[in-house]
Amino acid sequence: MNTMENTTTDREIIITRHMKAPQAMVWKACTEPEHIDRWWGPDGFTNRTIRMDFRVGGEWEYTMTGPDGKVWPNLITYREIEPTTRLFYDHGDPANPKQFEGALQFEVKDGGTQVTLRVVFPSKEMRDQAVEQVGAIEGGKQTLVHLEQYLDQGLYGPEISRSDLNSKRRLMTHPAIFNFNVQKEYSTITVERSFNAPVDIVWNAWTDPAILCQWWAPRPYQCVIKSHDFREGGQWLYCMEGPEGDRHWGVFDFETIRPKTFYSGYDAFSDDEGMADITKPKMYWENKFTEEEGRTVVKILIRCASSEDLEGIIKMGFKEGFTQGLQQLEDLLNSK
Repeated sequence: MNTMENTTTDREIIITRHMKAPQAMVWKACTEPEHIDRWWGPDGFTNRTIRMDFRVGGEWEYTMTGPDGKVWPNLITYREIEPTTRLFYDHGDPANPKQFEGALQFEVKDGGTQVTLRVVFPSKEMRDQAVEQVGAIEGGKQTLVHLEQYLDQGLYGPEISRSDLNSKRRLMTHPAIFNFNVQKEYSTITVERSFNAPVDIVWNAWTDPAILCQWWAPRPYQCVIKSHDFREGGQWLYCMEGPEGDRHWGVFDFETIRPKTFYSGYDAFSDDEGMADITKPKMYWENKFTEEEGRTVVKILIRCASSEDLEGIIKMGFKEGFTQGLQQLEDLLNSK
């Protein structure tokens, strides 16, 4: 149900643009951070998602960096979601979450999708100020043009053959991206790491137990995998085995899997039968994989139940151990 008032003509901005892409693809581009970060915003701006909880009542926090280098914090709170057709939200920033209301509507039309962006301000004066001082109408038009251009690339860009990918992999020498950020106020850790290899190779390294066990545990520990059922609802049971034979068990319950792009699930300490230890922290993971010219960027969101659990994970040496594991993965990929 559209909760916006119907009598808002003097307080609103409405921008419509037709996309050649199917409705499901347009929806995906607008609701997943690995896509929306690549096009959202007017000319000259770059977008970076801090966190996205795409559900009614959930929040999308992100920053927009302007051509002058100024960073603008943003916060969207989702009010209503009707999958593939429309969504409504409050738009503001962390200090003032509801500065105006927004909506995106997706209508199947003329063999593609008509996208309508609607913004409603609290008053006519605020609407006029946004138009005159911020260029809200032109900025909205540019944003939808960016969406159209991104969709024309097929979300992930033109298809590339395996031989081309391998050739690019040999030639690419990008400096590694590595960001590790702890957000205590949200009980989250975000990690961003790049690898000079195509996404299918990196994906396999994270999801094939024969490869995964070669890099997951920080030295001198080894990863021993007892079972690995990589499917939605499946489970991965493993342990970190020390040089003196000590074993520390963990279990990962897979929740959502989108091949070569995303998987999520819950990671917990456990016994050797996969029974979670409720006295120790449990973590929710989202792993996202994107490819840029032969280089794969893995973005990881880890959410703990509380700030106390987060602090416990950090004190256990999670940052040091995971950083080493990622370096071991890079070394493994470079040796192939």
